[in-house]
Amino acid sequence: MNTKPRKRTLILDTNIISYAGNKPSERQDQVIKIFKDLRNDNFDPTIAEFTRFEILKQAKDNEDQLLLILKLFGVITISPEVAGLAGLLHGFYKKHKITGNFDDGDLFIASTSILTNSYILTGDKYHFCHPYFEEVNFYTITYREHKNSTRSNVLGIYLLKPNIEMVKQEIKEFYKVKSKPKGQ
Repeated sequence: MNTKPRKRTLILDTNIISYAGNKPSERQDQVIKIFKDLRNDNFDPTIAEFTRFEILKQAKDNEDQLLLILKLFGVITISPEVAGLAGLLHGFYKKHKITGNFDDGDLFIASTSILTNSYILTGDKYHFCHPYFEEVNFYTITYREHKNSTRSNVLGIYLLKPNIEMVKQEIKEFYKVKSKPKGQ
C-alpha cells in the first residue's frame, strides 16, 4: 500500500510574501526556490488572513504582482479562537519579559500557526519567540540589490514549528491562576 503522507501546512509570514513579490529578482528567485523545495518536502504553503491584509496595505507600484502571488495560496481565516490566543500570547510574552519587534500581525500569525499546528516560514524568527516556536531549518539567501552592485546582501529565512505543549502549559497555568479564589 503506497499512501502519501499528509501535507504539513506552512504559513508564510508577510515578509516572505514581500521578498517573493518585490525586486531584486535575485532574491525573488531564491525565495521561490525555497517555496518549491518545501512543497517537494510535503509542505503546503498558505497564508494567514492577517498576512493578506498586511500585504495589500503595503502594496505600492507592484500591487498587481502581489495580488497574483496571494492568489497562489490558501488563506486561513481569523477566528475568535485566533484572536483570543493572540491576546494570551501577548500576555505570555510580557510575563516572560520577551521583547522584540513583533506587532499584532505577528501575534495573529503565531496564534494561527499554534491552533492549526502549522509551520511558519519567516525572515525574522524574533517575531515568533522561543520557547513558543522552535527553529526547524535555516536558509541563507545572498543577493545584490542592483545588477551592477558589487556588494551582496544576506538574508536569513527560518522554518519554525510551534511548541504546542509549551503553549498548552501556559494556558493551563493562566486559567489556574485566574480561577483561584481571592486571598489564596
